[in-house]
Amino acid sequence: MMAEILKDDIDYDGYSMSLVAASAEDTFKNNFKNLVLIFKNTDASSHDVTLVAQNPCNQDVLHDKIITVGASSTVIVSDIDNSIFNDDNGMVHMTYDGNEGMFEVGVARVHSD
Repeated sequence: MMAEILKDDIDYDGYSMSLVAASAEDTFKNNFKNLVLIFKNTDASSHDVTLVAQNPCNQDVLHDKIITVGASSTVIVSDIDNSIFNDDNGMVHMTYDGNEGMFEVGVARVHSD
């Protein structure tokens, strides 16, 4: 099952995010500057998240991005290249190493003003 992760906004006053349970494949709209992805691994083992490349790089190769999230850890990822990872609808697709039940995930935009 695929689910769209909706964006939260973080500003100067801060924000307390509520992460959501991961699905087998998640997507998010990658149309803002200063977006960050938050992955929380609730398992006692390390697991991988894959950002699935939708477009080739300038060498005409698809490069998925694999993010390893350590045991009982949280990882924050920024600067997702929309020219490589966005599909035709501006969505980024993420998959998990078969252990999506071990993840909570969120997407946030950090305001710089």
